[in-house]
Amino acid sequence: MTRWQSLMRPVPRFDPYRTPLHGVYLCSASTPPGPSVHGMSGHLAALSALRREFGVHAAPDIGPR
Repeated sequence: MTRWQSLMRPVPRFDPYRTPLHGVYLCSASTPPGPSVHGMSGHLAALSALRREFGVHAAPDIGPR
């Protein structure tokens, strides 16, 4: 994976997790931070969905109490 692919995959846009369909987000290895960073693309896509759909701008605390 080249630097160009790291920045421009899957499409060159500000939020690479959004799709043209309302409420549909992409969280595969083609999205940043790229392959072999297990779980981070899903985490970042979830944060994008929370921000866009629900107006939540800070990650919720999901740690043990």
